[in-house]
Amino acid sequence: MAKFEAVIKAELDPHQPVVEVMAVISAMLQNNKGHEGPILLAVYEQVGTTLDRITKQGGRTDAK
Repeated sequence: MAKFEAVIKAELDPHQPVVEVMAVISAMLQNNKGHEGPILLAVYEQVGTTLDRITKQGGRTDAK
């Protein structure tokens, strides 16, 4: 029996992290229509958790 699998492969430029992360999120949303809300909420929660950790460790969270 045939097996089909949807896979997104990406080559990311680590020197442009914001652009690359946004492109990955956009691609995942486009390929998961109807599930955008839960995906974005999970990303939002993880970003908040990571920002809290960075702030508690004295790291910078500004884009400058």
